[in-house]
Amino acid sequence: MCQNYLTAFAAALSLLLANIGHAQSTDGGSFDGYASSFTNDFFGDGHDRWRSASYQGSLFYRLPDGGLADHVEWRARAEIVSPWTPAEQPGFDRPFVTAIGIGVFGHRRFGVLQGRAGAELLSIGSETVLAELQLAAHDRLNLKKSFHMTDESHESVENSVAFRLSTELAYQFALNDNLAIRPYALVTGGAEQVGTFGADLLIGSIAGQNVWTRDVTTGRLVSPQAHLAEGVSFVAGWDSSFVESSYLIPDDSSARLLDERSRARAGVQLNGAMGNIFIGQAWLSEEFEGQVEAQRVGMMSISFIF
Repeated sequence: MCQNYLTAFAAALSLLLANIGHAQSTDGGSFDGYASSFTNDFFGDGHDRWRSASYQGSLFYRLPDGGLADHVEWRARAEIVSPWTPAEQPGFDRPFVTAIGIGVFGHRRFGVLQGRAGAELLSIGSETVLAELQLAAHDRLNLKKSFHMTDESHESVENSVAFRLSTELAYQFALNDNLAIRPYALVTGGAEQVGTFGADLLIGSIAGQNVWTRDVTTGRLVSPQAHLAEGVSFVAGWDSSFVESSYLIPDDSSARLLDERSRARAGVQLNGAMGNIFIGQAWLSEEFEGQVEAQRVGMMSISFIF
């Protein structure tokens, strides 16, 4: 029952903002920046497993006044989720899965609240060809301890196509020009049934920005306006989620998906007139039964303004 409510709620608000934003982006919309986030587990704690690597990039367009969305975000992302190598963790682990997503999201202010809602189309499984790219990269970097999906006997998520819907409401409480706290609630439906609540802390000139999106893997906030906030800024956040289902660990998997998980993250962002650089770390709690420790993931992004 809860699963159906999450999907219906996310779908309704996603269609309200994203579809209208999509329609208006072809009618007078202007480019308003780019935001990206790269994560890699090896750069986090020296291992390469579970949330192994991901990349997310978004183009933002400002829409004409008077519509139901202020900005439209066109997003593309890719992720690789893998078990440990048998040599490092013998026995059972999570299934191997790769996914590529392309989506559109509408951003809108509702008084003191900031809203974001939309949907993405996911291609899941070996047809993404991400496993082959990972193997080529590991061979090039001589990462022999990394898992490779060459053993067909290991469990992997089958090929499929799915929609992932998400809706977020946040309130950016500015204590001063260089300090803001941003509590939020996020509901995801479709390929994942997840309810999340948390908060982010913004210190420095970045705290004055008011257009944000969120990295799917770590929850990290990213803004297409970061280049407008020159100087050094600090961004941190925490959230907790209630999980009904996930395309990363399907119901028919041998792994049992835990119904609660949490994330914490922190990083430093250096912004200048030509672009910005972000480096940070994220801590991800157990995601499935049998995972015995939290995972640390490296986060980074480099963006240039032309």
